[in-house]
Amino acid sequence: MKCPACNKEVYFAERVSSLGQDWHRPCLKCERCKKTLTPGSHCENGCK
Repeated sequence: MKCPACNKEVYFAERVSSLGQDWHRPCLKCERCKKTLTPGSHCENGCK
């Protein structure tokens, strides 16, 4: 499976699942402020 942010292969040991997709931990970021997120978390102040 490929990370939706960087389009590189995501291996089991480095996988973080969120929004129904698998990500690399550093790639799971807020689109607006670039804050690294954890699975199930959200960014405040209208970020996404």
